[in-house]
Amino acid sequence: MERVKSVAINTAAGLIIINGIGLLVHSILSGVLMIGAGIFLIPKIQAYIETQTETELSLFTVIAIFGVLFAVSTLVLMNAVDVAEQGPEFLKPHL
Repeated sequence: MERVKSVAINTAAGLIIINGIGLLVHSILSGVLMIGAGIFLIPKIQAYIETQTETELSLFTVIAIFGVLFAVSTLVLMNAVDVAEQGPEFLKPHL
């Protein structure tokens, strides 16, 4: 069961990193923040941070840090890209 959990977390982290790479096209800061959020989800990175800071990261702390990075990345992207101009045609009448 631990193996399945590890594969799921690493897969999610990989997808978020790929999303961050795609965001670099629209906003460099947004892409870097999203890549950082994805890298932070990797358990080996968390273990490295724990050993360097001599602390233990709880699940709540990991979720909070990821959430802040994800939210800031999204807000930066929303400010960088005007959806009304660059979004799909079917969204324009609603904006």
